[in-house]
Amino acid sequence: MNKHHKPSKDNNYSKIVDLWIYQSELFWRTVFSVPFVAIAILAGWYALMSNEQLILSQSLLIAGILIMLVQMLILYRMSQYLNAFKKEAKKQNHLPEVDNALFGLTGYRIGTSVPVILIGLFLFILFLFPRIEEIDNYEEKNVAPTEIKKDSLENSFSNEKEKTN
Repeated sequence: MNKHHKPSKDNNYSKIVDLWIYQSELFWRTVFSVPFVAIAILAGWYALMSNEQLILSQSLLIAGILIMLVQMLILYRMSQYLNAFKKEAKKQNHLPEVDNALFGLTGYRIGTSVPVILIGLFLFILFLFPRIEEIDNYEEKNVAPTEIKKDSLENSFSNEKEKTN
């Protein structure tokens, strides 16, 4: 099993409950690792964008989306085992009955929502961030010539004053 969960010695306690607990721990550890993967992807994207490597940074985001999709499939498969062990443990009356989840937010829904939210974030960055950059660049291009004109006018006035003196 694992170092945190020790199988019960109780005769009324089923081995299937141990399997369910172990699978549940694996599921949540996998869910908790997803944001760390996403942080690494976002850090890589930022570094590439800072170096103006647009194609590589977008490729990294696409790879991140694929990684999150694989993560969703893994979580789905893990939940199938979890549900199978849970059903068997309930048949043997080894698990307590619990109320329905608040707003229908089961562990599976919460767990799989993490990669879904991150896919949404990656898509937002992939498709909207370049557009935001274009708007910023457009504004800079339209502001910069005005500033240049002011500077050049001031320089030309100072040059004329120097000529007259």
